[in-house]
Amino acid sequence: MSTSNSGKFIASTCKSSTPDNAVIRVFDTTTYSECAILKAHGLTITKLSWADDDSFLVSVGRDRQWTIFETTEWKVVKSMGKAHARIIWDVSVAPIEFGKAFVTGSRDKSVKIWGGEKWECISTVKFPEAVTSCSFLHELVGDLAFIAVGMENGKMYILGCEKGSEHFRVVKTFDERFVFKGDELIVGLRIPRRLLDCRGDLALEREFGNLLRVEMIVPCVYIKFSSIPWRRMADEIFQ
Repeated sequence: MSTSNSGKFIASTCKSSTPDNAVIRVFDTTTYSECAILKAHGLTITKLSWADDDSFLVSVGRDRQWTIFETTEWKVVKSMGKAHARIIWDVSVAPIEFGKAFVTGSRDKSVKIWGGEKWECISTVKFPEAVTSCSFLHELVGDLAFIAVGMENGKMYILGCEKGSEHFRVVKTFDERFVFKGDELIVGLRIPRRLLDCRGDLALEREFGNLLRVEMIVPCVYIKFSSIPWRRMADEIFQ
């Protein structure tokens, strides 16, 4: 389930093994009635992401496909089959200031950035482990865009790219032993509340390797980008 940034729409999906059930149902929050049924996938849709201005919605799924829907008449703008070699776990739309783009993360150990007028793959970053989550920082730091990437083995990477460039590269790595303080960490990852001790520290230990796919574990806390020293990181790396 995903809510548009304006709060006007709610999009929901469900587990599916057939195209007839692999749909997105969109509801209008002013009337709480169904306003669209979006069809494009053949298997379970794993993640949805809205553009900052809600002009389009991107979906990814177990069928290794992504699809862009415009949100005026809810028509398919483009659909890319076999976008990755394995299941696509996550998708995140770039901030408007960066331009038309979104990132996808897959079990095939890569993230891909898609954009341009034809929504083609403009950059690929490969990793040694399967990717389970990815998320754009929804604002630029100066002229820099950042993406947080979570791995199946518990590691996290920060990718950076200058506005106007298509070259994303790793600018920071956090391994499975890194412990963050408090609840303001990296967006896109979900941490079970039971792993937070009374001081607010993350009780990561050996369980950290399983934290990046905990969408079925509730309740959970949503963590943010805000504790990362973005400005200092940008000054050090992109000077």
